[in-house]
Amino acid sequence: MVFAKSLDSTNLECQRRFQADTSCHWLILADEQQGGRGRYGRSWESAPGVNIYLSLVWDNPFSPSQTGYLNLLFGLLVWESLLELYPMLHDRLTIKWPNDVRLGGKKVAG
Repeated sequence: MVFAKSLDSTNLECQRRFQADTSCHWLILADEQQGGRGRYGRSWESAPGVNIYLSLVWDNPFSPSQTGYLNLLFGLLVWESLLELYPMLHDRLTIKWPNDVRLGGKKVAG
């Protein structure tokens, strides 16, 4: 696990580390991203201390046809974890498929 105060992108840092050593597993966390990437080529920038930014590299036990379901799985896991920690949010915490977790209509994870 690596925690960085600031990175261009946790995803790019995982890619760099994996290219240097494919035998390792990586969890990269950053307090700030200055050049993160979202879906469809969108930029993803973040102010320090506002959100959690992370990327993960591990041995994928899933077949290529199953990998697409991971977004659904992770969205559900985050949603369930938040409800476990904050049960009072039950009526306001929702999922916008495939994996956006929303609180009161605003995206909090995904």
